[in-house]
Amino acid sequence: MRIFDIVVIGGGYVGVEFADEILSMGKRVTIVDQLTHLLPLSLDPDFSRFIEASILDQGGEFELGESVACIEGQDQVEAVLLDDGRRIPCDLVILAAGFKSNHSLGPKLGLEVSPGWGITVDEYMRTSVPGIFAVGDCAEQHNCYTGENWPIMLASAAMAQGRLAGSNLYSIKVVKSFHGVLGTFSTKVGETAIGVSGLTETQAKNMGIDYVVGTAKVPDRHPGKLEDASTIVIKLLFSRFCHSLLGGQIKGGDSVGEMANILAVMIQNEMTDMEIDTLQIGTHPLLTSSPVVYPIISATVDAITKWYDGPVRKES
Repeated sequence: MRIFDIVVIGGGYVGVEFADEILSMGKRVTIVDQLTHLLPLSLDPDFSRFIEASILDQGGEFELGESVACIEGQDQVEAVLLDDGRRIPCDLVILAAGFKSNHSLGPKLGLEVSPGWGITVDEYMRTSVPGIFAVGDCAEQHNCYTGENWPIMLASAAMAQGRLAGSNLYSIKVVKSFHGVLGTFSTKVGETAIGVSGLTETQAKNMGIDYVVGTAKVPDRHPGKLEDASTIVIKLLFSRFCHSLLGGQIKGGDSVGEMANILAVMIQNEMTDMEIDTLQIGTHPLLTSSPVVYPIISATVDAITKWYDGPVRKES
């Protein structure tokens, strides 16, 4: 059977997950993205490398920091031409380069719309017209730390917004505002799972937030030689002065997804390093890491030790 050559334009979640599925079918895949690492809006470069390594291990390739000049072919696709003049022969092109929310219904209903972002909503997801709510991708999303518009479209955020709106349709029953999106998500490429919640280090730097990083690398079973054990690599960001958890990234096996959800709970409740350090957890050799090296707590302890590690400074 002929092996097809496929080019995926876009190195975000949709593009990477498409590539992963196609590689598992025995096809040849090349990902092209303008930015310099895969999942560039979701992960720091050090965690993107885990995804890139998994793509390479499966026989995939990628061209990063490159733009597509045109797609060549007459009756069918023949090649993708890059801006630098290189030509990638292929039989199929998958476009996964960016997305925009559909908020065209808003103006028709007289709703205020934030151009390029979505229907304007308040902290209860109410629009500018009484009795009309907007949630999910059609509504503007706000960063939970700065309140500014944030380019994140996730089922987890839409679910939380929908629950809040549904609770307050006729009157304010739940006195709780939606503080903004955390950006909690997970994916799996090959055998590598990645989970994220809150700010990445790149985002914290861009916002001018002073922070400290804590890291850990431990097995998710004890002992680590158990058959289904995998190595967890975790990176946590804490606010340097108020010590609250700002964000985290985790790489490992299937346990990563729920760990990312745990981080979301901690961030949303503004837990501090010492509150996490003294967390009472349940463990079992076949289900979790050892209680003495539980990943989230171990990375937190690493951050705590840095409060006393010389003069105050920003992470480089």
